[in-house]
Amino acid sequence: MRMNEKRGQIALFIILGIVLMLIIGLVIYISYKGKSSEAIPGRTTVSERFEPIQLFVEDCIASVAREAIEKLGKHGGYIDPNDVYLSGRLFDVNNQDQTENDLLYLSKDIEKAIPYWLYSYDYTGCDNCLILSQAPYLDEIERQISIYVSENIDYCLENLEQFIKQGYEIKSASTLYANTIIRDKDVFVTAIYPINVTYKNEKTTIERYEAIVDIPLLKYYELAINITARQYNSQFLEGLTTYILLSHSGLDYSLLPPWYAYSSQYSVVMWSKTSVKNTINQLLLSYMPLMQVKGAKNYHQIRSNNLTLLEKNFIDLITLDLFPDRDLKNTEISFLYMGEDLYFDIQPSKDELLGPFENYGIGSDYSFAPPEKSNLYQFFYDISYPVIVEIRDEYKPGQIYTFMFALETNIKQNLPLKEWWNESKKAFISRFFIIFF
Repeated sequence: MRMNEKRGQIALFIILGIVLMLIIGLVIYISYKGKSSEAIPGRTTVSERFEPIQLFVEDCIASVAREAIEKLGKHGGYIDPNDVYLSGRLFDVNNQDQTENDLLYLSKDIEKAIPYWLYSYDYTGCDNCLILSQAPYLDEIERQISIYVSENIDYCLENLEQFIKQGYEIKSASTLYANTIIRDKDVFVTAIYPINVTYKNEKTTIERYEAIVDIPLLKYYELAINITARQYNSQFLEGLTTYILLSHSGLDYSLLPPWYAYSSQYSVVMWSKTSVKNTINQLLLSYMPLMQVKGAKNYHQIRSNNLTLLEKNFIDLITLDLFPDRDLKNTEISFLYMGEDLYFDIQPSKDELLGPFENYGIGSDYSFAPPEKSNLYQFFYDISYPVIVEIRDEYKPGQIYTFMFALETNIKQNLPLKEWWNESKKAFISRFFIIFF
């Protein structure tokens, strides 16, 4: 047995529970937050004379923290995934093949990076095709916000000069130290930034500050975690892909090559790999926007009274009942395929051409009729492509927040990757018993 094969089998048992670990970590972390927030010291108490300065600094903290939260929403929980220090992670990037990346780059733009919250690593080789996640933990997000506030608040604090013009003498520290807590309905930021202030004969030191950003970031994080967990457990994206392949295949060059078909005609149907890939690409662009979350603002209920069983099954396939107890009337959840970065292979093939296995029977010695002929069409698809999940919420009238992350869809030899793994494990166990018993 090759070492790569052995590592791949071992890794299956180690990695399969990654999404479950994320959910357990989320529950533990929320419980911890309820206790830890009580120990945070409050803001410095100041007289009415100096309160405008304290409020000004707190407004700066809130403004810069809001900027950080808005940025991380566009990058799946990372303010800047390309900044190793700020993100705390070194992402693996392959500029030639985005299905081998930790990040998805929209339009190949490095500034538009979105991390994969669920994806297969080394899919194309698949000796070590592991299920991985780049979803950040809550404390990683908090750390990023704190660093961003500390490093980007100076431009706002320069406006303290307005108080100097009013007669205040201000001597401030060179660095502001921020600490962030993601709470149920908002983000709470405390900071230490000593300022010695003198006004006429009055003196004081303002040291501690508090600011609240009214964006319910935890809500969007939980929605994203639950969608990711459902994809891991039920592989709904692979289910839609399988439906597309089966419902649009047949013995016609205008359709996709079938998984299995048989004919006894002398004429055969041929396809080209390029045309098949283009067809799949167009079908994904058409079907992916139909995926919807029940109860969301952009959910469209389809009455099933007069539908056939096949149509009902399709409705069930594209409708995700994820949050029966949540109020999502102001929340849109969309699934986006951008028409880029589709990895595709199909076998058997002869270079670019796809066709049947042709078998000629033995003709009769006493007949001028041609021998019987059979054509076996049996094709195996390998497909991988990214899907962007966009959560767009009006958390207050006129206030919109967007959180985006990426999921990767993987079909291996006509099977969702997890099912293909299960078959591989069975084969591995069978080989083990054959070799050793």
